[in-house]
Amino acid sequence: MVGVCISAFMKQWYINDPAPILTLFIIHHFSTYCRVSSSIAGLIAGFLHSSVALNVGIVYRGLNLYNNGFAGGIVAIFMVPVIEAIIEKRNKIKNSRILMENITDNMIKNETPWNDGIQNGDTLKRVGDSRCEQTYQVSARYLNASGRLFGGDLLSWIDLIGGIAAKRHCNMPVSTVAIDNIHFSKPMYTGDIAVLVANLTHVGNSTMEVRVNSYVEDLATGKRFLVNTAYLVYVALQDDKPHRVPRLIPETDSEKREWFAGETRNEIRKSRRKEGI
Repeated sequence: MVGVCISAFMKQWYINDPAPILTLFIIHHFSTYCRVSSSIAGLIAGFLHSSVALNVGIVYRGLNLYNNGFAGGIVAIFMVPVIEAIIEKRNKIKNSRILMENITDNMIKNETPWNDGIQNGDTLKRVGDSRCEQTYQVSARYLNASGRLFGGDLLSWIDLIGGIAAKRHCNMPVSTVAIDNIHFSKPMYTGDIAVLVANLTHVGNSTMEVRVNSYVEDLATGKRFLVNTAYLVYVALQDDKPHRVPRLIPETDSEKREWFAGETRNEIRKSRRKEGI
C-alpha cells in the first residue's frame, strides 16, 4: 500500500481516484498469492505495479482491470523469483538460529547421535584426547601499521593449532576445508600474551570440525579475555585421498551441546556451498 501511495505521489495521482484504489486491491491479492509478506517486498511490488499500470493506462487511455492485471503479470515475472530467493535464504538463516536455540537439556541427556555412525573397527576418541593449547607473545614482527596484532598472523595461528588438533584426532595429514567466524572483538598489542585453545567439536566420515578460542592473557592477574572464536573444518587425507576418521565421543554437557550445534553448522555450510556463498 505504501508503494502505491508513493507511486501515486510521484505520478500525481489522487489517492481517492478509482485507479489507485483498484491498484491497491489488485496488489493486495497479488502479494498474498505470491506469498510476499515482507514490508520491503510489498513496498517494491506496490510501487512497480502501480507505475506499470499507470504507464500502460497512458498508452491505452485509461486505467482498468486489464491494465492492472497486465501490470501484475509484469511484476510477477521480474519480482517473484528474486523475492522468493531472498525469502528462502532468510528462512534458512532463521531456521538455523531456531535449531541452535532448540538444543535442549533433554536432547543432551537422552540423545546420542554420535553413536549412530560407529562401524566395526572404528577407533573411539574423546574431545580431551586431541585438545591443544598454544601461547604466543606479540612482538613487533606481528604488528600492522596501526601497532596492533596483524589479523593475518592470528588467522595463521588459529589454522595451525586447529590443524594440530585435527591431526591428533585422526593421526594422519589433514587439509583445511573451511574457516568460520573470524571477528576480532579485542585488539592485541606488543607484549600481550595470546593464548589459543583448540578442541574437536564434531566429526563426519572424513571431516573434523575444530573450535579455536583465542584469548589475550593478563599476566598480572592471569585472567583471559576472549578475542575470537573460530570453527574450522579439516579433511583427513591418506595418499592424498579423504580417509575415514576416528569417532568422537563427547562426554560433558558442553561437549554434547557443541556436537548438536556442529550438525547445524555443517548444514549451513552445505547450504552456502550450494548457493555459491
